[in-house]
Amino acid sequence: MTTLEHEPSLGRATAEEYARWFQALADPTRILIVRFVSREERPVPAGVIVDHLKLSRPTVSHHLKILRQARFHR
Repeated sequence: MTTLEHEPSLGRATAEEYARWFQALADPTRILIVRFVSREERPVPAGVIVDHLKLSRPTVSHHLKILRQARFHR
């Protein structure tokens, strides 16, 4: 028996959720946003992200929307 045979199977819903996470993190800007906001103890306003990462507000809003859809950000 291989190690994989001892592990519980991965359900379709879980696999789809993992795929959404990986897709959301496929963009370097979103990785930078996640890293930045994860270091803060309080919610980070979009304007602070804009200033810190030197990005436009529409760009940050777009990326935050994708992260929210993947449940990385509220």
